Amino acid sequence: AFLASGKTLSIGQQGFVGYLQLSYFVQQGNTPQQISMNGYLFIQTSVFTGNLSLTLTGASDLYLGIGNVFNGVVNFIAPIIELSANTSLPTTFNASATFTNTGGGEAVGGGGNIFNGDVEFINTGSGAWGIGYNDDDYFNGNIIVNSINPSNELLFGWDGGYDHLAAGKTISVGSQGYAGTLYLRQFIQSGSTPQQLSLIGSSVLNL
Repeated sequence: AFLASGKTLSIGQQGFVGYLQLSYFVQQGNTPQQISMNGYLFIQTSVFTGNLSLTLTGASDLYLGIGNVFNGVVNFIAPIIELSANTSLPTTFNASATFTNTGGGEAVGGGGNIFNGDVEFINTGSGAWGIGYNDDDYFNGNIIVNSINPSNELLFGWDGGYDHLAAGKTISVGSQGYAGTLYLRQFIQSGSTPQQLSLIGSSVLNL
């Protein structure tokens, strides 16, 4: 499906509480898109050329599968965010990206993503959030992590996935601080840029 230049995809006044799948969906032009819904949103093999804001509430799940391209700035908020592409058909973010995971359940992102701009992960819920769980992610910009709940976890790499940080880039704590547990498993830094992580309270760094 092709969305013509200057047009938008949005949710109507009655809302959306079911399952929405966007596959082979191509945006033409760079008109900003904003979608707010209460349900399951699955996106794969789609192209968004403008800025994209997604806000999911309730018992919602945002699942980004294989082969997506996001050329604009993205801001995704959902109770569960799963970034699950693969290295053969990666999902690529070409501008800055912010992901906010708000729920209490387990969110397992399989990996296989390429981040060409800075990316910020904000975990405001109480659950575990996996990044690059069983396939490799490549971070060509800076990584910023935030956690406001001591009971939550953010896990980079775990089962069979590696997370690669490009030369000259950093992983750091954002303006909201980091209060939970941060796992840097199978995390590979290229180059020798100094790194500094300032955790707070009873937070835990697990290497």
